Amino acid sequence: MRLIRLALERYGAFTDRTVAFRPDARLHVVLGANEAGKSTALAAVTDLLFGFGKSTPYAFLHDMPQLRLGAEIAAADGRRLSFRRRKGNSRTLIDAADAPLADDALAPFLGGLSRTVFCRAFGLDAASLRAGGREMVDVEGEVGASLFAAGSGLRGLTDLQTTLDAEADAIFAPRQAKHRTFYQALERHETARRAIRERGLRAGDWRALNDEIAAAAAQLDALRSDQKAGAVARARLERLKRVRPIIAEIDALEQRIAAESDLVDADPARVARLGAALDACRVADAEAERAAAALDRARGEAESVPVEPGLTHRADEILAAFSGTREFEKGGTDLPRIEGDAHKVGLELERLRARIGVPDLAALEARQPPDAARARIERLIRDGRTSAAAEDQLARDLAAARAERDRLAREMEAADAARDPTPLREALKPLARLHEWIAARDTLEGAIRREAALLRNPAERLSPPVADLAALVRTPLPAPDTVARYRHWSGSPPRRRRPRRPTASSLVSRRRSRRARRRGARPGGPPASCPDRRPRWRPGSPRWRA
Repeated sequence: MRLIRLALERYGAFTDRTVAFRPDARLHVVLGANEAGKSTALAAVTDLLFGFGKSTPYAFLHDMPQLRLGAEIAAADGRRLSFRRRKGNSRTLIDAADAPLADDALAPFLGGLSRTVFCRAFGLDAASLRAGGREMVDVEGEVGASLFAAGSGLRGLTDLQTTLDAEADAIFAPRQAKHRTFYQALERHETARRAIRERGLRAGDWRALNDEIAAAAAQLDALRSDQKAGAVARARLERLKRVRPIIAEIDALEQRIAAESDLVDADPARVARLGAALDACRVADAEAERAAAALDRARGEAESVPVEPGLTHRADEILAAFSGTREFEKGGTDLPRIEGDAHKVGLELERLRARIGVPDLAALEARQPPDAARARIERLIRDGRTSAAAEDQLARDLAAARAERDRLAREMEAADAARDPTPLREALKPLARLHEWIAARDTLEGAIRREAALLRNPAERLSPPVADLAALVRTPLPAPDTVARYRHWSGSPPRRRRPRRPTASSLVSRRRSRRARRRGARPGGPPASCPDRRPRWRPGSPRWRA
């Protein structure tokens, strides 16, 4: 590497000073008086190539952040590089426009040379030369090393050689000693070899161990087989133990059957219905027990809830507020569903309009039949569906009756002689009213469900609301004086019974009576001053006309 140009922009006592060197010169000599800046220029070359130190003695004129150096260098292959160096902690190598360069941009030119080697081999100053001379004077016998150290600036070779010899003697010497590391490692190696020989396994021992392992495995397999057989036998005995009472009961029943000679076989269908009825009774009993337990829990919770006297006076207001909240929440919940239904209805109307051939929905609405015709059509449709369902049911009943007739005919043909049904009738006499009881139970359950549906809404309006009606039924009713006292506290007068709304039949009878009275008053039809306002309908007319 050759130095072509050195720019001392702000360094030491220099400001914007440039030193140019001839590229073809073999040697450059910088001559100057004392304190002219020769040592400063040499230190500038070192800081330029390897960077500024943390502190520098050349910042007495310019502040440290303002220190700048520049240069142009050339490599042996002709490559050139112009760069600058600033004082900083990172990315101190910059170009002419202060743009940062890579930290290893100088590596191809320096060839792996470090700052220390550069200072000792190429950056010699007066102090380094004096220290080399003193080392030549102090050395004894090592003239070549001393001359090399003085010439190159690499001082301390004698001390380094002495240190290396001491380290080598501490590692190995022909005479064995415990403090030398080579003999320590050798002793550890011998100890490890003895341990390997002592702990190694011979071939005979290996085969013997394999034989023992095989014998232990065979014994383990035999034990597992015995354990499996014992588990199977134990499971069989446990099953026999569980079914022993059932078998004893079956034997007792067989003995009773053998003792009774006049028993007849019952109808399997009736036996199945009886078993189903008994199962339903057991389920009902279990439900009753659960309901009783739920009632007890509800009663305990109701008794544990503290009721403030002030709330009872405003019970109606609280219930009204809660009912309004429930209606609002229900409306908010049902709104998306209603909108979806409306959208579906609109799509269905559009599809029907396209099928009918009407240009738009307004024309379809204009061509709708009157209410009377629509009611008659709907009634006819319902009657048709009812007739079709009745026809299907009659067809199924006819097929079942025919199948039953054919079965009875086959049984009569297969039987050799008619059997007396009297014993069977006597045996089934206790079960004669079973179907009546089952029908009565179904009727009672239906009545209970209807009454529960009627009581559910008032029960939800209680404070607190009651979700279990069975628990409410089992709750004892308050005394009449208690009811009167709470009614007096609430200050609400007894509600009057609303007048009963007229039914459709009463409305029809009233209308007929009015028409009859009108006919009696106007036998010849309506007078000229009272025009007939009944609607007329003409065939083909899209609307009613008044």
